[in-house]
Amino acid sequence: MASNSNVRADGSHLVIGHGPSPHFFDADVSLARRAQRIVAHLPHFRGRNYPLTFRAYERSVVISGRVPSFYLKQLIQTSLLTLDGVGRIINEVEIDYSMLGS
Repeated sequence: MASNSNVRADGSHLVIGHGPSPHFFDADVSLARRAQRIVAHLPHFRGRNYPLTFRAYERSVVISGRVPSFYLKQLIQTSLLTLDGVGRIINEVEIDYSMLGS
């Protein structure tokens, strides 16, 4: 199965169907896109080019990539807590202090 991947102007990626389940559904696509949109509209992320990837499968959202602080990592996770349709948030974002100032 070919993967669906979209790269946004802000540098984040949307990848659908790369979880434990080999199948993806319209609900997964919608969930990953909504999660990506929420994070992209946070004031701390507007105009930034942090390498983030959003994956969704079976009501789970997996966020991976790099940000320059623990605060931003937690901000991503807490911003998605009220997202309809999410059963679980898996935050695989790494903190890369070398990105400070970018």
